[in-house]
Amino acid sequence: MSTARNRPLVIYDQDCGFCVKWINKFKDITLSTIDFKGYKEVMDEFPDISLKDFQRSLKYVDESGKVTQAGEAACKLLKQTSSPLKFISFLYDTIPGAKYVIEAGYKVVANNRHFFSKVFS
Repeated sequence: MSTARNRPLVIYDQDCGFCVKWINKFKDITLSTIDFKGYKEVMDEFPDISLKDFQRSLKYVDESGKVTQAGEAACKLLKQTSSPLKFISFLYDTIPGAKYVIEAGYKVVANNRHFFSKVFS
């Protein structure tokens, strides 16, 4: 666990074009309420997270220092945006079974970043 922060931190794979593209979109719709950093900038702060895990999925670090990842991290990020996709975080938190579907969807996209990068370019 990391130390407490003034605001949430999103950690992403800065070597992934798909990831960088979406992070830039999220930066625009979070109104500077979240810090965004590539894993290479902060990996020393999180010695319990392996390089492979940093490269595998998005991380969301809340103000208390708690780290979540993958679909849960994406939902926590969405919750703090003005995006119409914000409802996905509500589904994740309230509908039984939704988190499993969202995590599975996240995994499909994460494992096929290059394909989805071309589709959504």
